[in-house]
Amino acid sequence: MNLVLKIKFSFIILLALASCVEPYEPPAIENGVSILVVDGALNAQGKSTIRLSRSQNLSESSAVGSELKAIVSFENESGTSVTLTEEGNGNYSLPPQIFDPQKLYRVRIQTADSKEYASEFVSIVKNPPIDSVSWNITSDNGVQLNVSTHDAENNTKYYRWDYEESWKYVSAFNSRFDWLNGYPILRTTDIYNCYQVK
Repeated sequence: MNLVLKIKFSFIILLALASCVEPYEPPAIENGVSILVVDGALNAQGKSTIRLSRSQNLSESSAVGSELKAIVSFENESGTSVTLTEEGNGNYSLPPQIFDPQKLYRVRIQTADSKEYASEFVSIVKNPPIDSVSWNITSDNGVQLNVSTHDAENNTKYYRWDYEESWKYVSAFNSRFDWLNGYPILRTTDIYNCYQVK
């Protein structure tokens, strides 16, 4: 058997093997379970945000459903609570508040269909300050951010960092003049550099 015939024969076998593959669809894909997903935290030093959504099947391609018209609150072990405001799209927020660091807190949720959920009571942990922030370009031309910190008292073991993107746009040309009442005047505002927070 010559080499070309061997290659053709091997290719036909590979093609036949590849065509016999059937996708595996486990029962969990089709069971229709919709579990409440809670993403957020109590922020003792700023605005607190909780995002409520629903789990979906692996085969679904639609957008994740938001949990609307829920009552979300933080409460302490003494029963005192503050209610978050619904902002839309499953987002609930609370402006900066003063929380007693000596007390334990939990999140309590009542959904629109009157189901109630509550987390365990936990203490408020104050994040230590950031030591340094660095970045590097990854092999796929992305950017990796690195944040370093430490807790001198060794109370904090896990950290979660959130960030907001901000983009700087630089115009191709710089306009030094503006037009006012039919006359050119020197521009007082910088329109060469613009920033947008997403």
